[in-house]
Amino acid sequence: MIQKERIDFIQKLPYELSFNIFSYLSHIEILVCMLVCKRWYSVATHPLVWKQLYKHQQWKVNYERIGHCEEWAQKEMQRLRDWVMQHPQQCSLEQMFKQTLPADSMFRPPHITFLSNTELVLNWRFLYLQRYRLLKNWEKGAYVCYTVPRTLTLEYDEMHEDGIYCIEFNRNWIVSGSKDTTIRIWDLQKGICHKVFRGHRASVLTLQFDVNMNILVSGSSDTLVIIWNLSSGKILSIYKGHTDSVLSLCFDTKHIVTCSKDSTIRIWHHVDHVKEGKRHYVHVLRGHHAAVNAVQLKEDRIVSASGDRTIRIWNVYTGVCLRTIMCHQRGIACLQFDGKHIVSGSSDHLVRLFDANSGQVLRTFEGHLDLVRTVQYHSHKIISGSYDENICIWDLFSGKLLHQIKSKDTGRIYRIAFDDIRIISCGQKKHIIVYDFGHNIDTTFF
Repeated sequence: MIQKERIDFIQKLPYELSFNIFSYLSHIEILVCMLVCKRWYSVATHPLVWKQLYKHQQWKVNYERIGHCEEWAQKEMQRLRDWVMQHPQQCSLEQMFKQTLPADSMFRPPHITFLSNTELVLNWRFLYLQRYRLLKNWEKGAYVCYTVPRTLTLEYDEMHEDGIYCIEFNRNWIVSGSKDTTIRIWDLQKGICHKVFRGHRASVLTLQFDVNMNILVSGSSDTLVIIWNLSSGKILSIYKGHTDSVLSLCFDTKHIVTCSKDSTIRIWHHVDHVKEGKRHYVHVLRGHHAAVNAVQLKEDRIVSASGDRTIRIWNVYTGVCLRTIMCHQRGIACLQFDGKHIVSGSSDHLVRLFDANSGQVLRTFEGHLDLVRTVQYHSHKIISGSYDENICIWDLFSGKLLHQIKSKDTGRIYRIAFDDIRIISCGQKKHIIVYDFGHNIDTTFF
């Protein structure tokens, strides 16, 4: 019997088609393919294959930083070519690159890799590995915990003097608002205080900042809304109108939305949109029958949560209430809205997920033993913080409680915020807690 001829199609196909075929495999299958032969290894290790694998996972990536890296790689490659022209036959481009790379360069091996000693490109295989390790840390609940500020002593004058009610952060900075009436900006990596903003006369209960707009907006128990220059700390404007504590706020490029213990919601113009002699606010929204504890803004809709046990959806331009959702047995303390879904936390100890269009409850998350004060979700996770001093991490789709973190010396938790790398929380104590899931992982591009 004649054995049929076996054809290695990868050997016959152009590299571009081979890359496309391999991109449909799992990373485990790709690793197996690397063992077949040199040709398969060269295809399986190519950055384009791993770039597609990364995208198939729908993992986020910092495209701005990737763009900087790719521009830097092109300039670096030209520098190396110029050097080789002047020093022929001394060593390869790759060897020269490793020998001459400045010690303070943000990008370095293994961030970038050579293709056949002729092209310097982003190493997507390395990015995939780091992101996979990060995913596993979240699944296992593996993190390191540290405080901001890093030094917790009575002599440390950069520390807040009382509990911290609100925090927001990006990859470089944490901004916190406290019962001591101040707002502080912290260096996330170093854990030191960068600036202190003073202007409120009572507890700072809520804030949001935007680096591109260079503003910070804060609300306080003194009933005021203050707009600050983020870089200088200068007060740009003070909005007056609420008659009780400002409990929550949010803004986009057109509007600032605030809510208060006075049971109202106010929609304001940004300070640079207000014509001389005109009022700051656009609408006062009435309808809630108790304190409005939380507010979110997405495109043309505002979503609010109140102690009256309801969530209301409003049109930002007309101020009309579009829908009222009766959803909890007790007052609602917090929510998040992404345009399609609403997640809320309540004094009934529950977290609920709703369809924003129908108002239907999609899922209920049980696990807390006290008021759920703060909730946030993205990347298939919901994370909540409670007066029971626990942080709960839930799977958004299954409703399963993945992990429960006992708060590290914060007392009652007032606010949590998280991204793909870390959870940051604050509460009754004077310091901030960071739970870092990216410890010992290169998160340069996340």
